Amino acid sequence: MVTITSSSPAPSMMVEGVMKSREVFSFAGLSTDTKPTGTYGGTKIGNGSVFFEMNTSDAYMYDEANSVWRKLG
Repeated sequence: MVTITSSSPAPSMMVEGVMKSREVFSFAGLSTDTKPTGTYGGTKIGNGSVFFEMNTSDAYMYDEANSVWRKLG
């Protein structure tokens, strides 16, 4: 089960004339959990969001442009 530990607003951006809001999230979960991509709770996951795997101690940072989590270190 993925849990959100915090979030903070990130700068909004204009896409095709529509203002899109996004947030920087901090997630925690197991390596077997599916990491959220695209949106979480109806809000875009922004660059700089992190996912910490509690059972492996691996950390990932979100690449918003490609909708993927990139392993740190």
